[in-house]
Parts: sequence; C-alpha cells; structure tokens
Amino acid sequence: MRRILTIILLCGIIKPIFSQALLNEPTNSGNIITLFKDTDLSNFLHPKQSNQYNPTYDGVIGNNYRRIQIYFTSIEKTKNPYVYFIQGKSKVGDNVFPFIGEITLTHAVKTNQDIIDKEMAYETGRVNGYIIGNYTFRETSKEKSTGIFKGEIELIWGLDEYGNVVSSYTDNYVVCKHTITYKGIWESYNTANKLTCCWSDYKIPCVPNDFNVSDGPDIIPNEKYSKGGWENIRNIYTKSENSPEWKKSFDEERKEWWK
Repeated sequence: MRRILTIILLCGIIKPIFSQALLNEPTNSGNIITLFKDTDLSNFLHPKQSNQYNPTYDGVIGNNYRRIQIYFTSIEKTKNPYVYFIQGKSKVGDNVFPFIGEITLTHAVKTNQDIIDKEMAYETGRVNGYIIGNYTFRETSKEKSTGIFKGEIELIWGLDEYGNVVSSYTDNYVVCKHTITYKGIWESYNTANKLTCCWSDYKIPCVPNDFNVSDGPDIIPNEKYSKGGWENIRNIYTKSENSPEWKKSFDEERKEWWK
C-alpha cells in the first residue's frame, strides 16, 4: 500500500489539454509562454483531490527544515492570461493560516528530455517543457506567526502522441523528483525575518542530502528532523501497521486540516 500511495502522490491525474501549436512548435525555440495564453492551467498548478490522496504539498521552512503543508482552496485564471489568483491555507505544527495571492507565469520552453531518476531507475519518462513564474502569497491572519510567501515556481509539462498537454509523457505522470516546485522565502509581517521556504508535489526541495533516508521512491525523513513535524511520516514508513503509533500517525495524516 505504501508504494501505491507514493506513486500516486507523484502528481495525480489531470485532464489533458490539446494544443496543436505546442505539437508543431520546434524544440529550443526560446520563450513560448504566449502559446499558453488561452490555456487554463489551474489543474496543472494544483491537481484536484482524489480518493487516494490528499491534495496538499509538503515542504520545509527555516534552517531546521520544519515541515510546512500547503493547500490551495481555489485557483482562478484572471483577466491577465498569465496570472492566477490563489486562495489557500498553510500549516506549520498546529498553526493553520489562510492566505491569498497570485502566480504569474513568465517563461516557457519546449525541449525533449528523457528522465531516468537514479532513485527510481526502474521507471523512465519524458519531459517536453518547463513553465517558469513567480508567486506571492499573503497570509491574511494578523496572528504573530504570519507573513508572506514569495519565490519562483517551476512546472514540468509533457505532450502525448496526440498533442495533449499532460503532466508527463508516460501515463499522465512525470517520472522524476517533482512536477511542480515552489522555491522561495517566508517573510514575517512583524519582524521582517526571512526564512527559506520550499515545497513540491513529491520530493521535497531545499533540503540537505541526509534529509531522506529512503533507499527507494518513498520519502522517509531522517530521524534527526523528526521534531520538526515529520514524526507521522516516519511512523507510517518505519512502524508496523498494527502498532498504535502507526495507526495514530496514519489517522493524523488523513485529516483534512484545511477545512
């Protein structure tokens, strides 16, 4: 069951979007962001919830790599075809705060890149392009521990043989470390203190090499980082499924904390 959950968490299944222009566009032709002008990428920016997984991002905040979870409650394409209005919630420990903001897509390239992840050597895929942009999310609560998220977003996309834009070339999955990544900072409203803050839909960016101790596709945080909010994840992968620790952690992870 754990292997199945991990693969599904990779990116989820989204509805393909047909694009003859992208199909015909030569590779390495420069910035092609205008080809996405009439395309609604809302589902790409955050896949919808399925019966198998919760649609949240996992990430880290600060030098101690404390766990942060991000959930988008809504994504709307604005009148500006490259700007998306975002509403969501962040969770660090027991603190859950709402935020609003924007994602602005600025750059896109088409390429052909075969992916063979050394940690997932039994699977390959193909990336046909990248979309780059920036984001600014402002926590709306006036609590002490609130601030603003800002940084850069990178989205990986692919084309199937029919010209549909999908998450990847292989079965609607990108077989690599992540298909969408947010890298930036969180800045406190009260103190202007800035902390590194990154998240993605699979492998967590901005972490040291010893963060993940798994020898396979699973994400198992090193025990040294457990006190930063990673206890449940470790228990799910390291404890027996019949143990009270595993059951408690599994139930905690299934909670819809954003509601």
